Amino acid sequence: MTQNVLETKVGAFEARMLLRRRMLGVAGVKEANQHTSTAVEAELRTSVINCFNCDNDASYMDWLATAREGVLPPYFCQNHDTIMRLKAMSQSKGESK
Repeated sequence: MTQNVLETKVGAFEARMLLRRRMLGVAGVKEANQHTSTAVEAELRTSVINCFNCDNDASYMDWLATAREGVLPPYFCQNHDTIMRLKAMSQSKGESK
């Protein structure tokens, strides 16, 4: 049975978001489940849009295969600066608890 276009796009989106979550996790960004600030929500939205528009899946999979936890995101990543800001925000939030 052939998948329809919507199923294909949803599957591609889910795969891309899995890569995004892995990138954030390796970089040390802790995504909050609740009580996120407006600034964090804006950065998270930006990261979703950037990932959705990216087509470098193979480069990210290669990078993630060897990346160690806490390493900076690669500079080819459209979310490099966003990830760095999110990491700083999550660290400062953790320090204020």
